[in-house]
Amino acid sequence: RISQMADRMASISRHLRNFARRPQQKIGPVPLMHAVDDALALMEARLKSSGASVSFDRPERDIWVMGGHVRLQQVIVNLLSNALDAMQDQSEPVIGIAVEADRTTCRLDIRDRGTGVTEDMLGQIFDPFFTTKPIGQGTGLGLSIAADVARAHGGQLRLVDAVRSKGLRAEIVIPR
Repeated sequence: RISQMADRMASISRHLRNFARRPQQKIGPVPLMHAVDDALALMEARLKSSGASVSFDRPERDIWVMGGHVRLQQVIVNLLSNALDAMQDQSEPVIGIAVEADRTTCRLDIRDRGTGVTEDMLGQIFDPFFTTKPIGQGTGLGLSIAADVARAHGGQLRLVDAVRSKGLRAEIVIPR
């Protein structure tokens, strides 16, 4: 497991170094639930230590999407981490995960019950180096990289219900 984590860290480091270059990486069909399961496994210790529970509305069958496994996993880990950060003051944080698909696209939703973001923040939330976290606790690259990965996969990352309801829902839409 340590070896797998080291390989994953090396892969993420390569993606971070290549962030400014916007690499043209090959993408292909990957099972989305495998990427979600791997991301949850990587976040397991942090989920436990925070006392968070995950409500996963899992589809009966796996859904194949066009993408790269590690990069999709990276996006999911980032969104789960942001959700935990948003709920750090809650005694019983809950993260909701849902997947919906039609013939051409798949939507993965990750929802928290945290503080959400203000309307002012929405305009710059995906900008590189923009962060809502205190100095030293965030680089401001997470959502920017996640949005870039979604675009590289022919999809998009959106924040939904950020102003109208408590919490935030991150919605990743990618081609099947």
